[in-house]
Amino acid sequence: MIRILVAHDKPSIAHRIGQLLVHVFSLRLNSWEGEIPYGKLAAGYPNYEFDYGKNMSEQSRLEDFTARYESGLVPWDDELPPPEVITLVQELESGKALDLGCGYGRTSIYLAQHGWQVDGIDFVPRAIEIAKERAASRGVSKDIRFHVASVADLDFLGDSYDLVIDIGCMHSMPLTELAAYRDGLLRLLPDGGIYLLFAHLRDEDKSGEEEPRWIQEEDLLALLADGFELLIAEYGETQVGDKPAWKSAWFRYRRINNQAI
Repeated sequence: MIRILVAHDKPSIAHRIGQLLVHVFSLRLNSWEGEIPYGKLAAGYPNYEFDYGKNMSEQSRLEDFTARYESGLVPWDDELPPPEVITLVQELESGKALDLGCGYGRTSIYLAQHGWQVDGIDFVPRAIEIAKERAASRGVSKDIRFHVASVADLDFLGDSYDLVIDIGCMHSMPLTELAAYRDGLLRLLPDGGIYLLFAHLRDEDKSGEEEPRWIQEEDLLALLADGFELLIAEYGETQVGDKPAWKSAWFRYRRINNQAI
């Protein structure tokens, strides 16, 4: 059975003050059958334009993300992963995990701190460099292997994983790359393995945009229709600064039918 969760109320909290930035995350929490669903995430970054939501080539995305990391304007630079990750880790026994688009390593580090062996993947060398430094400072380097690589080319990984997490990585990839990304998941996740995904969803009301952003939900669901069982879908919105809010969602899948690729 698929559970569909929708957020409503919005008590905002001040999250962090940086050297030049004020990160403010508005998290909407509302109970649904005793659980806390996905909420609205809002962050303010003045005078900065970043087009990572557009379905650009991998090289263009690499250049964009490299510029973002070099500038230090990174919305996902938080000490802890999102509550959806924390809740899932509390539910599962520790094992082997794969963190796709790991950035500075916050999810990888959190998993390692809770007994997991982790591989973290990001295609931005600067992000991986800092992730290694942070893992070392927290005493979990021995439990994490960080790799500079594309999430659409995971052939170098030979292990299988109990858990794969993607927080806002695959949603900016074109469908041609997503097919290779999906094949990597099918190969690396055994039967019963869990795949947790956070993605911005393309707004059909803005389908006339010259350069559409994010991924269409129907494409996402079709991509994972074979070999995965959708367990939970939690819908909300994400807003950056004074920009219009984007549709977004958390999806929790379970691997089924260990298909050979």
